[in-house]
Amino acid sequence: MKDRHLLVDVALGKLSADKVVVDGDFLDVATGRIRKGVNIAIKGTRIAKIGNIDDTIGPETEVIDAENMIVTPGFVDSHYHIESSRLSPRRHAQLTLPYGTTSLFEGSHEMANCLGLDGVKYFLDEAKDLPQRIYVALSSATPPTPFERTGGYIGGMEAREALKWENVTGIGEIMDFTNLFGHEERLWAVTVSYTHLTLPTN
Repeated sequence: MKDRHLLVDVALGKLSADKVVVDGDFLDVATGRIRKGVNIAIKGTRIAKIGNIDDTIGPETEVIDAENMIVTPGFVDSHYHIESSRLSPRRHAQLTLPYGTTSLFEGSHEMANCLGLDGVKYFLDEAKDLPQRIYVALSSATPPTPFERTGGYIGGMEAREALKWENVTGIGEIMDFTNLFGHEERLWAVTVSYTHLTLPTN
């Protein structure tokens, strides 16, 4: 809540921004048009104000001249598999962040089927403190069917544990519709575990 108060104070000109981006051409993704000469005030990691930002510039404010540059929102990929690239999250970020992918939601069933929750932990540890935000959608398919024996297992107990971890944001896609509709015990225990989360309100 404190961060939001700071953003409001910057927007009202009561507090200086940490940095401002001036005279950039802004890609409006809603209309597909480029708006010329846009100014942006930033506090912490969030945008506080767009437009006339003169009252947000203080003696400690970093000013970034974006003339002749296009400013775009970060691209967010809502379903991704770094694991399919066989790269670590860190190496993958080095290759994709410069092209604008600032956040992604990693489907974890390939890694989890090999290593279970240890694979998910590895992913989270590797992604920690990267400038690219990587969130994990916990595998619902470990193992993919009741007839397979893989290196990992995620049932209701494992799901409840992992869903408490930072940056594990939910359950990944369900591919085994036969067992979903047939009320298979492991799969249903995983899906039900998500409904017991206490989600943050701020």
